Amino acid sequence: MKSLHVKLFAKNRCLSWHHVCVFVLTYFSYAIFQGSRRAFDNCKNTLNKSFVLQSSNKSSETNEDPIFFFIRLDICFAFAYALGLFISGIMGDRLNLRYMLTLGMCGSAITTLIIGYLRNITHTVTKYHYYVLYSVNGLFQSIGWPVTVAIMGNWFSSGDILYGIWGGNGPLGYIICSYIISYSLSYDYKIGLLLNGSLLFCCGVINLFCLITHPKEVGLKESNLLNEQNLENEVFIKKAVGFGEAIALPGVLIYALSQSFVIITNDVFIFLLSTKLALDPKWNDIRSNSLISYYDYGSIIGGVIDGILSKLIGMRSPVISTMLLFTVATISLSFKLPNGFTNAKIIFLNGFLVGGINIIISTAISVELSNHDQIKNKGQALATITGIIDGTGHFASAVAQCLVLIKFNWNIVFYFLMFVTGSSCFWSFFILYKDILNKNQKNYVKL
Repeated sequence: MKSLHVKLFAKNRCLSWHHVCVFVLTYFSYAIFQGSRRAFDNCKNTLNKSFVLQSSNKSSETNEDPIFFFIRLDICFAFAYALGLFISGIMGDRLNLRYMLTLGMCGSAITTLIIGYLRNITHTVTKYHYYVLYSVNGLFQSIGWPVTVAIMGNWFSSGDILYGIWGGNGPLGYIICSYIISYSLSYDYKIGLLLNGSLLFCCGVINLFCLITHPKEVGLKESNLLNEQNLENEVFIKKAVGFGEAIALPGVLIYALSQSFVIITNDVFIFLLSTKLALDPKWNDIRSNSLISYYDYGSIIGGVIDGILSKLIGMRSPVISTMLLFTVATISLSFKLPNGFTNAKIIFLNGFLVGGINIIISTAISVELSNHDQIKNKGQALATITGIIDGTGHFASAVAQCLVLIKFNWNIVFYFLMFVTGSSCFWSFFILYKDILNKNQKNYVKL
């Protein structure tokens, strides 16, 4: 057992209380950050009834089917979020990470509050107001992931288990914020948005005054950053690798494509699940949020299990390939069984398989690529690489959601999702083959 423990935790065994504080702060900061993203989605059934009533009264707010209105909102957010990931990644390697994180959290909090109380602010509201606000929220939300991953990379060397645990922050945030919304719906959905927005804003202020973005700020030896510059009063002086150099780094585009398949599967499944529940009058927001939370529970556990197995095997690709193979079966069951989309066990399994893979690729892989010898001592690149990998995935997901909207037919969507899942499975076996061929090369980053 001792040798097993050493194998699992050897890389990060020398930790200070500063490491613990950074881990906890970034973990819960991004949990609240990402959880607030689903605050509006968690009350879709309530809003659906409200907008249908307004349409019957010839309200000018939407003038269209509320369900398709919500889908268009999600697509606006998705494209803005994908674009923002590239921009935030580039800026994250050049600007102060603490200031950027605070800006993103406080900006998103204010936007969430405006979305919830828009009709109280102005009496003339159109769907385009919501499209713009959702897009702005997507840009603010995109700051969170590259910045928090970059901060973690400064403090912790790459570790599958550590990042598997830490990467579960997003699903945990979804669970927390969905409960906040659920318990506030008996009063008013706006109360839930107010609570989520206020919590996010407070976390942003706490980070501004308490978060330490680099070990050198407290006189500790750096863990993962490559350049040796003085970080005191850093605002615009950080040395960074260029975007072109980062994207040309061996492995970045390969893993960006791999992440694209995974994120499409993840986002389209959640999109279909939430849409199906919103269309079903038997499901209210409280029951829907409780059911969708099983996906998040599965993602949290899947990230940890993926990390443990990857560490024990020494490669991630065998674990990811196997899980993607099972994903084809579980998603097929979701469509083919009579109550597949309302079966908590199947939803949990999909979260365990797809969500767990997503966590590992978007964290541990990005950290390892930023340590490649090709860019060693040239400057910081972790936020840029994270933005490229996740930005590519979310852009592909946004395009996929547009295709789903154009041909919104359950059979077509099923075959599309099967094609994407099968392609991701095939691609993962290709990477597994490549990992085996290059396993003895020093600079090769294994998936």
